[in-house]
Amino acid sequence: YDTKGDLYAWFRDYDSSRAAYQKAVSLRTDFFSNEKLGGFSILRSDYSNAERNFIACDFEIPFIEVHRGQIKNAEQKLSKLPESQITERAKLRMLINYSYESGQYSEMLKLARQLSAELHRDPTDKIYGRDYLAWALIKNGKSSEAHSVLSSLENDVSGISGVLGVTADYTSALISVEKGKNKPALERFKKVIQDLPPNHEPNIFYSIALLRAGQTSEAISQLQELAYWPANSDVYILSDLPGTDLDWPVPAVKAHYWLGIAYAEQGNKEKAIAEFKEFLEIWKDADFTSQELKDAKVQIQKLKGVAAK
Repeated sequence: YDTKGDLYAWFRDYDSSRAAYQKAVSLRTDFFSNEKLGGFSILRSDYSNAERNFIACDFEIPFIEVHRGQIKNAEQKLSKLPESQITERAKLRMLINYSYESGQYSEMLKLARQLSAELHRDPTDKIYGRDYLAWALIKNGKSSEAHSVLSSLENDVSGISGVLGVTADYTSALISVEKGKNKPALERFKKVIQDLPPNHEPNIFYSIALLRAGQTSEAISQLQELAYWPANSDVYILSDLPGTDLDWPVPAVKAHYWLGIAYAEQGNKEKAIAEFKEFLEIWKDADFTSQELKDAKVQIQKLKGVAAK
């Protein structure tokens, strides 16, 4: 039943997917399908149900806190988790994401260097965190070093197929998005996508690149999927790449903000306002400030003013 739930999720039949997971946990109450049900609940801001599911399977990753924008709280909870709950490398990836979202870019870089050093000790790891390191370097204005790291990564994965092989292209696309270079970002993202199955997960950075390049309808399609894409490792392909981590539900939240931007560009004021309000409602108790939080309020007032006129 759990696998059946995964298959339904792959093909976007989320009601059937949820029903299959519920059947699985009815047969074994502590089964890890609870984690997947909790993910479904979180994306609908049903935190009480999510918490019940997580408790049932002893899942302690601060998924709920992050979705609610309580980054500092999540950081404290994460730091106390034992190795049995989360590996050191997974913890570092999550902390890098926390630092990125809260604008602590120097801390982000420190953690990325730590992650790279940790992974470099594994002789089978061909990436060893250079995707995260290049991302952190760009956010700290170290463009030359970032491109040097990217170049070494491209050399090491050249000729490799599959998810491992797309890491360099994905990292290059991500760097281009962060630098506001939408055309090269889209070119690289398309190289990534052509190597993936057609029902792969949506991506926040690809959506932003599409929107900035004027491909608004395509961006909306991606963002609509992203807002409710199941938090389930069995339906993720790019789960270890920057900004795509399973236990990082922020892209699903920010999808509402970017949908607001997209609908406003199309002149659909009502939908735009609704998406901005949804974004602000989810992060009403956020313990950090961001440009999106500030801008969403400004956008609502602007759109209301236009609508009144």
